[in-house]
Amino acid sequence: MVYDSADAFNRLSVDGIARYAELRPRPTGTSFTFLNLKPGRYAVAVHHDENGNAAFDMENGVPTEGYAFSNNVGTLREPTFKEAGFSVTEDTKILTLDVIYIR
Repeated sequence: MVYDSADAFNRLSVDGIARYAELRPRPTGTSFTFLNLKPGRYAVAVHHDENGNAAFDMENGVPTEGYAFSNNVGTLREPTFKEAGFSVTEDTKILTLDVIYIR
């Protein structure tokens, strides 16, 4: 999920997503290109919905599925838009996100 709004990102609201994609993870890594993003500030949130229930599953407040945020922030808590945010200009912006699995 790509957000262009601090309010939507800070709530991780599906209503405020600027761009969205569903991908199948691969053991060697997964990549995706979002085309035609206007210059501006964005933040990315990734959720590996391992059981396919369209929910981010938690147990006792701890994620039971993989997740990641741009800038690889938010290891133990949800980051803010300011922490996860990055700028997109006319140039290509490449992000590498490390999906976190807490088991």
